[in-house]
Amino acid sequence: MVAGEVKTLSAQTSSAANEIAQQIAQIQAATQECADKIGSIAATMSNITEAAESIAASVSEQSTVTADIAAQADDVASRSIEVLAGAKVVSRAMDDTQAAAGDLMRAAQTLAAVSAGIDQNVHKLLAQMQQLGGSRAAR
Repeated sequence: MVAGEVKTLSAQTSSAANEIAQQIAQIQAATQECADKIGSIAATMSNITEAAESIAASVSEQSTVTADIAAQADDVASRSIEVLAGAKVVSRAMDDTQAAAGDLMRAAQTLAAVSAGIDQNVHKLLAQMQQLGGSRAAR
C-alpha cells in the first residue's frame, strides 16, 4: 500500500512539475511580450519626437514658402491674360476644325451613296450578263 501511495504521490509530483513548467513558460512568454511592447512604445516615442522636430522645422520654412507663393500668384495672374488670348485662338481653330469635319462627313455620306449606287448597277450588270450567258447556252 505504501508503494501505491508513493507511486500516486510521484505521479502527482510529476504532474505538478509539468504544470509549474507550463506556467513558467507562460510567464516567460508574457514577460517577453511585455518587453517587446515596451520596446515598441519606446520606438513610437522616438518617432513622435522626430516628427515634432520635423514639424518645427517645417513651420519655420512656411513663411518663406508663403512669400514665394504670393510672388508666383502674381506671375500666374499676368500669365493668365496670355493664356486667355491663346484659348481664343484655340477656340477659333476648334470651330474651323468642326466645320471641316462637317464637310468631311457630308462628303463621306455622298461617297457612300454613290458607292451604293455603283454596287446596285454592278449587281444589275452581273445579273444581265448571267441571263445572257444562260440564254446563249440554251441555243
